[in-house]
Parts: sequence; C-alpha cells; structure tokens
Amino acid sequence: MDGSVLRTFKSENNQKRRLGPIIHRFGNEREAREGEDPGMTGETPRLSEEIKADVAKQHSLRPVETVEKNVLPTKEEIQQERQHHELKKGIESFDESTLNKVETQEKCALPSGEDILKEKAPQMAADFDRNKLKHVEPQVKAHIPDAEEYVREKVKSEASTFDHDKLRHVEPEVKTDVVVNEN
Repeated sequence: MDGSVLRTFKSENNQKRRLGPIIHRFGNEREAREGEDPGMTGETPRLSEEIKADVAKQHSLRPVETVEKNVLPTKEEIQQERQHHELKKGIESFDESTLNKVETQEKCALPSGEDILKEKAPQMAADFDRNKLKHVEPQVKAHIPDAEEYVREKVKSEASTFDHDKLRHVEPEVKTDVVVNEN
C-alpha cells in the first residue's frame, strides 16, 4: 500500500468509528449523514456492506504460545514457613501443668494524708470564715538608740562621706637616734 491509499483507508476507518453509533441507529452511512431516522419511515436499521465485510474479514494475528509460570518458593520462604509451623506445633503441644500458679499483688496507689491536705488547702482557704478571727491592734515598738550606738552610726556615716581632697601631703619623719641606757 502506498501512502495515499493508507491515508484514505485510515480516514475511512476513523469516520466509521465516529459514525458507528449513529450508523447502528440509522442503518447505514448515507442515512446517518443525512440525519433521516428510518424508524420514522418504518424501515429496520441495516449495516452497510463495508462494515459487514470488515466484520467477516479474518484478522491476521501473530501466533503466541501460552507459557504457564509456576513460581516456586525460595529457600528462605520454605524455612520461614517451617519455623512458623514448628512454633504453632510447640504451642499446641505445650504442657500446662509445668506452669506455676501466681497471684498478682495489687498495690494501692492512694495519696497520703499530707497530699490530700495539700490538694484541699486552696479550697479550705476560700471557704474559711473570717468572722471567727479576733481583731488585734498591732503594737509598733520604736527602738531608741543609746549614746554608744548613736556615735557608732555617726562615725560610719562620716567615714562614708569623707572628702579625700581636703587632706595635705606630709613627709613622714623617722627618728633613728636611739639612746641606750645602761644602768
């Protein structure tokens, strides 16, 4: 087949594909293109000769041999399955008489009395009746310092506010004459 014949064949096939449902409804391509409904005229729908020939034509397919693939398990899978089977068998044949009876000890985790009082303290403070309290006048005691304490405080304050710029420089005189009396 040359290119132009092939293009014509393809375009006809595409057109048949697009018009397939319409052709089926109307009976043939001419009526489908014209939009006439054969049901209105009383005719039964018919397939065109080209479509009949295309359906009856043998399609050339390549011969293919079917191959059955039976995938066998690997060595690891077999060993894993065997271990699982032995484990189940060991569980089923386990002797329950070898078990020791044990009683569980339940420990009471209740809070202590101190913990309860700590938790209740805010509530108790909010519920406290203030009318039960006695009125007390505070006594302020003024401590009057004696003479020694007064002098001590005054010396501390003068020492902290002393101006060092008022001091004069003095050269110290050292006497080295020592008289020894020998009596």
